[in-house]
Amino acid sequence: MIAELARLLGIATSYTDFYGKLHVVPERSLLALMHAMGFAVTSDESAAAVIKRLQERRAVLDPVYVVRAQMPEPLHVRARSRVAWTLELESGVVASGIVDGHVELPAPLETGYHRLRVETDSAVVIAVPDSAYLPPAFAQRKLWGLAAQVYALRSARNWGIGDFGDLEELIAFARDAGAATVAVNPLHELTLTNPASASPYSPTSRLYLNVLYVDIDAAAAYLGVDVGDGIDAGGHLVDYPRVAELKLAALRLLYDAFQKSSRPGLHEAFAQFVAAGGTSLRNLAAYEALMVHTRARDAHAYGWQQWPADLQDPTGFAVDAFARAQAHEVEFYAFAQWLADTQLTGVANRAAGMPIGLYRDLAVGVEPNSAEVWSDRESYCLGVCVGAPPDPMNLLGQNWGFAPFDPQTLRARAYAPYIALLRANMRHAGALRIDHVMGLMRLFCIPAGAPSSDGTYVGYHFDEMLGILALESRRHRCMIVGEDLGTVPEGFRARLEAAGILGCRLLYFEREADGKFRPPERYDEQAVASTGTHDLAPLAGFWAGSDLLERSRLHFFPDAERAAAAFDERAHARKLLLSVLLAHKFLGMDDATSLEHALDSASNQLVFSLVLAAYQLLGRSKARLLLVQLEDAFLLREQVNTPGTFDEVPNWRRRLPLTVDAFREDDRLRQLLQVVDASRAAR
Repeated sequence: MIAELARLLGIATSYTDFYGKLHVVPERSLLALMHAMGFAVTSDESAAAVIKRLQERRAVLDPVYVVRAQMPEPLHVRARSRVAWTLELESGVVASGIVDGHVELPAPLETGYHRLRVETDSAVVIAVPDSAYLPPAFAQRKLWGLAAQVYALRSARNWGIGDFGDLEELIAFARDAGAATVAVNPLHELTLTNPASASPYSPTSRLYLNVLYVDIDAAAAYLGVDVGDGIDAGGHLVDYPRVAELKLAALRLLYDAFQKSSRPGLHEAFAQFVAAGGTSLRNLAAYEALMVHTRARDAHAYGWQQWPADLQDPTGFAVDAFARAQAHEVEFYAFAQWLADTQLTGVANRAAGMPIGLYRDLAVGVEPNSAEVWSDRESYCLGVCVGAPPDPMNLLGQNWGFAPFDPQTLRARAYAPYIALLRANMRHAGALRIDHVMGLMRLFCIPAGAPSSDGTYVGYHFDEMLGILALESRRHRCMIVGEDLGTVPEGFRARLEAAGILGCRLLYFEREADGKFRPPERYDEQAVASTGTHDLAPLAGFWAGSDLLERSRLHFFPDAERAAAAFDERAHARKLLLSVLLAHKFLGMDDATSLEHALDSASNQLVFSLVLAAYQLLGRSKARLLLVQLEDAFLLREQVNTPGTFDEVPNWRRRLPLTVDAFREDDRLRQLLQVVDASRAAR
């Protein structure tokens, strides 16, 4: 019965890994996952009792029905025949009928969120389109854009970290060069009381913005106040603790100026923002204030799980009393979010003149100790962590430490938490990348404290989540890109393509069965092409094997034999890459010969010839969109992030070598973008 309950809850009792090996999930893992979903099962008998209870408490209607708007399927309901049903559409129109074993919905049904009532029960009916939004510009030509880490941007005026002002300047540069979009790292709020935890993929809230990206000088000019100078913009790494200290102090000065300001409409705009944010914004602001309050008393209070019990409930009396007593402090954090949102709106408006616009990124999860989980604990499974089974990039598997959505709660709440997340991240975007998009179908979940070998997949209602994604995409006119790398279920990519969602195709991984690099005509059309990602070495580093040297230094290879094999494979990959570039005349024979015999001794100009050739291959590919990694343009070797490390390497800290305003004068960058633009226009 334990296995039967697991299957009922979407917990896989076995799975096949990347290598085709079947894993039978230990019973202790099944029980741990059930417990995380709120079912305290210890035996077959208790599992049987849970199954019986679940069957008995079924209402007349399911909490949610997700249907195709063009041809909605009849809805099965648990009601006696010949009773009336009504459907109140989002537009206010009401349809009605008689239950005859099912509810026959009108077809076609307008897309949106509707309310179905049968007897005394009600449910949400979500009518979704068949596919997501795609920009009309794709009908004219293949497009390209720039990819940048916002924190890495430099300018003479920023405060030691890239900000929204720098991003706006980058967008202006990219637009003038012919780019359709600028893709950025997740802009989610990070832990302000622990700024050294700098990964944008490990946020405290995906619903709100990283206030360290506020352009302080622009905000000061807007509010008419002098906040002094920031820190020296020099240095090749972002000093997050120092940046956070100074920028938060400056934000407090800005808040004081805002409170005293009599500028017409200013306070009304902030009040509207607070009203729109509602409970969600109040909780985020209260959480930030509580973090400062509790950390002052306990340096090890890294999140709500270390707080006193009465503060762990955001709806409780203690939190409400704190928020009232510290209203000024709580409002400060709401104000900081308002500034960030206002500036990102300006960035999005600047990008609106591009064929796609701003390309944002939605992280796959948040830590259990985060503001997002504290604010809405019932939507998450605590006691398990999201990760990945072993694959060629991570031979020991991965544990990302994130709390997954509870699939049962998602459906019970008609996907409200998921919808809120999509809306928050599409608001300012013309495109949205869904990190680890396989999470719409399943997530690899590991019991807390257990090795990844004890994990298994937890399933989600893929068609429903995909349909809602398409609906919100069309409503926001926001293209969707799914990061479909790693262990991808069979047929998954075809389903994304059918839904109008672009996949990710990386030069390094686009190989034929014999290992040869894929020629341009063999790339998928419904895709975004790039050389790599933030977790992989830039092209110059890939060529030199910098990433392998780092992994070897960190003892990431299980043994010397595996390390040697990785270096041998890279040497072979270099030859195969040269072969495809030569075959398509993207690279001359002289350069190819020189590159084949030079690694660390290769000149920058020689490596740049490789970069130009590789981007010509990607530019000529069938992929609808090509992203140019700025790290490639500047011949950087170190990857943005080395998975499996924290402070062993400066992840998420490296800054670009040039200021944004110097991009227009950089000969290599200009030449690369001209080559990319021409290759995208070629038929």
